[in-house]
Amino acid sequence: MTSTTASQGPEMDQGFRAVIDALAGDGEVSAGRMLVSDGLKVNGKFFAFAKDGAMVVKLPKARVAELIAGGAATPFLRGDKPMAEWATVPPENTDCVALAREAHAFVRGSG
Repeated sequence: MTSTTASQGPEMDQGFRAVIDALAGDGEVSAGRMLVSDGLKVNGKFFAFAKDGAMVVKLPKARVAELIAGGAATPFLRGDKPMAEWATVPPENTDCVALAREAHAFVRGSG
């Protein structure tokens, strides 16, 4: 991971720390702040960030809809508007690292 590592503030929970640890060896990933939250980016674009104890990931609209329909995620709301390519993954979801890797690949490929 390039740049500084994400801070250990209140937005950080064990699940997102596991994501950071899993991606630490990837030289394309850097840490930063998004919407006052700790996040990870590739090619200067965010693909995952911690929010209220959950992880928010950027994925294709169809994949976000699939995760929501299956109960693995909820819509990410900006105000009262759902963001079509962002899903909120609860901390109990055991696939956080896999979903973060999927988001990384999606954002990396869209740049």
